[in-house]
Amino acid sequence: MTMPTARSILVGLEDHATAGVVATAAAHIAMDRDATAVILLHVIDTYMAAGGLLGMSGVAVPVIETEDDGEAMLALAEAAIRAEYAALDRVVPSITRTLRAGAPAAIITQVADEMGAAAIVVGARRPHAFGRLAHPDIRASLARCTKVPVHVVPLQAGGPE
Repeated sequence: MTMPTARSILVGLEDHATAGVVATAAAHIAMDRDATAVILLHVIDTYMAAGGLLGMSGVAVPVIETEDDGEAMLALAEAAIRAEYAALDRVVPSITRTLRAGAPAAIITQVADEMGAAAIVVGARRPHAFGRLAHPDIRASLARCTKVPVHVVPLQAGGPE
């Protein structure tokens, strides 16, 4: 476990497709803050809405994400951060990988508190109809749970900052 420090940032990763983009942006935020520690976090999601829709269509197998999937995503994010630091000839901060299960905003807040994070970095969800139904707005949820500054990485042109 990383010792709490005012120079830690927490990076909340949502999915494999966006982990590299979020991690690369987080590396720059970490550099700007002269972070000494980066905590990579993925909250395992059981995709309740998707499972419900599949159940209604007669499919009885729930859609779940495995720990191996989460570990692979964290490894990808760590590699992206290390590559960005190397490309800019900077010393890589300590990197901790964490997998948890539960409500994303609550878990992100809990880990940020446990690790003494000075900032939180998350990716902006893609604005499509199903995404808005299946996933709550993490920025709004975090704003209700924590006073730690939240940086939202845009995942497409014109997205939130």
